[in-house]
Amino acid sequence: MTKSAKLRRRVGVFVYNDKGQVFAEESPYRDTLRFPGGGVDNNNSINQAARMEVLEEAGLRLKDVHGVGVDSSNIRWSKEMIAKAKKKGRNFTGNKQYFRAGRFDKKDDSLFGVEGDQFKNGKWINIDTAIKRQERYGKSGGEFSDLSMLESEALRNLKEKIK
Repeated sequence: MTKSAKLRRRVGVFVYNDKGQVFAEESPYRDTLRFPGGGVDNNNSINQAARMEVLEEAGLRLKDVHGVGVDSSNIRWSKEMIAKAKKKGRNFTGNKQYFRAGRFDKKDDSLFGVEGDQFKNGKWINIDTAIKRQERYGKSGGEFSDLSMLESEALRNLKEKIK
């Protein structure tokens, strides 16, 4: 990676409930699940960004936001993604990916949809099902397969933590 290359700080969030389920949505682009998350502004902590992204994208409030033992130093983007970022005036070549989890507290639509109509088809999914789905896609070698493998590892860690 060149000195001018820049990583975008990004957080992926696993919202879980007392039934051993996580909140997710079918990805419209790949045979995998999508979890709330997004970019981390420089003035926000990772945990602050996790709470805000989940509230904006899914209308859910979290308790007990915590790490899940998996953070990646670099997820390299495809040439197509780098080109899209450059068109938007961003000089990013990948993500510095963080994963956080938070226990579901309550539904709150006060900021829901700020970023668009995201997670309108979100649902609660058994954590074992989510692990298998992310792992299966991760092994496929498709775009974002490395991210899916990290997500499956983080979900396994979360499962152990909430037993």
